[in-house]
Amino acid sequence: MTRTPLVLGVLLAATSSAHAGKLCLVSGTEVTLHGVTVKPSGEDPFEVSLHKVPASAEVPARCGGPITVHVTGAVELTARREDIWFRLSSDVRSPDGLVTAEKGAQVIDLCMRGDQVFGSAVMYADDVLEGEAKRPDILVRDVEIPCGSLTLDLVETTDPEPTAVDLADTDTHRYWELRNDDTLRVTLHARPNLKAKRRVVESPSCSGCIYLRQIALKKGWVKVASDGEGVTATGWVPTSKLKRIPDHTLVGHSYMCTGDHPGDNTFGFGGTPPGVKREGTVWSGTVIYASEGSGEWGRFALATRVTVRIQQGASWAQLTAVPGLDAAPGYVPVDTLTLDP
Repeated sequence: MTRTPLVLGVLLAATSSAHAGKLCLVSGTEVTLHGVTVKPSGEDPFEVSLHKVPASAEVPARCGGPITVHVTGAVELTARREDIWFRLSSDVRSPDGLVTAEKGAQVIDLCMRGDQVFGSAVMYADDVLEGEAKRPDILVRDVEIPCGSLTLDLVETTDPEPTAVDLADTDTHRYWELRNDDTLRVTLHARPNLKAKRRVVESPSCSGCIYLRQIALKKGWVKVASDGEGVTATGWVPTSKLKRIPDHTLVGHSYMCTGDHPGDNTFGFGGTPPGVKREGTVWSGTVIYASEGSGEWGRFALATRVTVRIQQGASWAQLTAVPGLDAAPGYVPVDTLTLDP
């Protein structure tokens, strides 16, 4: 049997880096991503979930464009996803000083503008698990982020769990909210001037969720801070757009887990495939196909323990369990397997 080697063109980087050609490649050693899209050669695309695998992601040159993901390690493949939640590996402060984000904060909507990476810093996200692609409840847009401060890995933080603030605890806690309950964004100005540099804090799916902590007052203006999940945006807002939250009021956001979340830990489509379930080791260099002999989409870069289903006398085995990958159609030639007795 003749098999054509699969050329994946995997880009490798030990750390995030900016290169000539305006490329920012962000890497991680234990990356979890649900619902990345793989396009096999000559076959329909499908989605696969990644669990704690080494991978890197290319920040797109077009804002809103899909992100290319290169998976390395035991299995190599190239996939795409519409957006990814990245984390900060160090503290970041925007050049204008209006936004600060601590190590471990999350950023989305990344893209390149010239040689600079821009993104949205997440300030509140309820019911979002690691690797999901949901939209956050509150974010601040257009934050400059050094490529070297980005990672795909989880980052340990020292911040305590967010809690509600009791305004009765101290006179220094004064909070404001948007005057119109249906307003989903607020513009923060660098100075008490409508023409000054600005930042926009949005709550696209959470009306009435933006709370603003008072820092200073000036005639017709309030200097405020919006805080959440390691991110702080500060600026001046016209008093006419805000209303004071009464004292003795709790201010904060709730966190809970509801509904369905991805991660079924299965491999393959269409229920139980025919044949006998066997365990064994697939050889290094073995190509993974979407169907028997068609649709190359990945390669085993290392000898790997797998579970397969094999029919007697068949030339192909269907993968049913591969470390780090879920919910993908996969076939390998039987002669690339060393099966357990």
